Amino acid sequence: AGNETSTNAIAGGVVLLIQNPNEQAKLKANPELINSAVEEILRLETPTSGMWRRATQDTEIDGVAIPEGSFLMVRFAAGNRDESIFPCGGDMRVDRDNAGNHLAFGQGTHFCLGAQLARTELQVALTALLKRTDNWALVEGKNSLKHHPNVLLRGLMDLHIAFDKVS
Repeated sequence: AGNETSTNAIAGGVVLLIQNPNEQAKLKANPELINSAVEEILRLETPTSGMWRRATQDTEIDGVAIPEGSFLMVRFAAGNRDESIFPCGGDMRVDRDNAGNHLAFGQGTHFCLGAQLARTELQVALTALLKRTDNWALVEGKNSLKHHPNVLLRGLMDLHIAFDKVS
C-alpha cells in the first residue's frame, strides 16, 4: 500500500516545481521549506483524489437532500483548492502557511495510516533531487502530462525530465 500514491505525488511534485521555477528556486535557496513544499504538493497533486463514503444519517449539503445510506464520492482534490481555505488555491506556494490543512490523506477515522511515511518519502526524494540536480526541464515532445483514467487515484502516465548534475 502507498507505493503508487507516493510515486505519483513525487512525479507530480517534480512537474509542479518545473512549471513553477520561482518556487523551485525559493525551495533550493531555503531547504527548511521542504516540509511546507511537501504539504503544498500533496494539496495540489492529491494522489488519492477522492473516496467513497456512506451517509450515516439524513443530511443536506447546499440545499441537496442526502438520505441516510446514500453513497457519496468525497473529492479531496476539489476541497484542496477551495479558495475560502486556500487563497489562490490553484497556485503553488512552497511557503504557504496553511498548506498542511489539505485533505490528501482523508480525515477523521478514515485518515491514512501511511501519511507520515508518505510525507517522509516525499521529503527525502525532493531533498535529494534538489541537492543533486539542477536545471530541471520536461523533455520536449516526450511528455503528454496526461493522467491515468482513474476516478480514485491521480498519477501521470509518463514523465521524462532532463537535468544537470550538481558538481
